[in-house]
Amino acid sequence: MKVRWLAIFACLLGAFALGMTACGDDDDDDGGDGGGGGGGGETVNVYSSLPLQGASRPQTTAMVDGIKLALEQANG
Repeated sequence: MKVRWLAIFACLLGAFALGMTACGDDDDDDGGDGGGGGGGGETVNVYSSLPLQGASRPQTTAMVDGIKLALEQANG
């Protein structure tokens, strides 16, 4: 059972990472400072409808932590 949840988590995290990559910069240089890092005042909201109560709470908590880590590693 844990292996199945781990596989589901890995697939969801991979899909999330792919989605974040697809929403990335298009590398058009429009005379900016060239430093990257965003800062253009754009905001991305990440929502989750995962259950935070009941038997699936441990898996949900792990998935939320994974999402937070992925965002942190992508510089916010």
